[in-house]
Amino acid sequence: MKNSDEQFYYEITEKEHIWKGEGIQYLINFIRGKALKGHFRVLEIGCGIAGVVPYLPANVEYVGTDVSDFALARARNMYPEASVNFINASADALPFKDSSFDLVLAFNVIEHCRQPKVVLNEVLRVIRSGGSGFFTGPNLDFPFSLPNGVRHRGWLYKTGLVIVRIFDYILRIFGYFKFRTIPINFTEATGRFEKPDDDLRYLCSSYEIIEYLKRKGAKIGYINPFIEGRGLMVKFKKIITNIPAMRYYGRPLTFMFQKM
Repeated sequence: MKNSDEQFYYEITEKEHIWKGEGIQYLINFIRGKALKGHFRVLEIGCGIAGVVPYLPANVEYVGTDVSDFALARARNMYPEASVNFINASADALPFKDSSFDLVLAFNVIEHCRQPKVVLNEVLRVIRSGGSGFFTGPNLDFPFSLPNGVRHRGWLYKTGLVIVRIFDYILRIFGYFKFRTIPINFTEATGRFEKPDDDLRYLCSSYEIIEYLKRKGAKIGYINPFIEGRGLMVKFKKIITNIPAMRYYGRPLTFMFQKM
């Protein structure tokens, strides 16, 4: 994207990311509690313009990584503090030693990755034993869910994608995780970013991500609760959560885990 497009992109995504809500408040309280005990080192992958920084206690050391020079330049200008650093690096090849951080943050990042499984492995690698990770993102567990990232494609492609996603779901029930990505998203095909997830690459599944991390020995802590209500759609979603491998349906991906 051009600089003008990148500016629009980060302005829109920052407005859409509301720094409140139960999950975010849980995270901020968690960080503040840890910071009271001494030095606490935080890594944010895909940091963008690092909107979380103002919410961090002064004694937290923060490192943000991104592949956008535009976003990093803007973030450096906004947060010149010595305890805040920014590095151009891809989430699937983090330039840090093993066990380097107490906490790794990934706000709406995993869905934009070409190699989501590799990213999860990298996150686990750089977290120290006993440290934590916090992820947010969309949840496309339901195989009939199609993101804006494929809205430039025709009905034949979309139908085929739904079919393979049904097979992915069946495999997921038996413990096989495909981590399916789309070859070219809307933004890559058109050069435009107009709607959320136009630039999505990974068909993000809460069940797939959480169960994969558990398989790697991580302990799952906070998971955002199902949004209760009385409408027919809410009742429908609640019923679906009883289907195998659909327990997290009806809520976006928001969870914290601990590396054991």
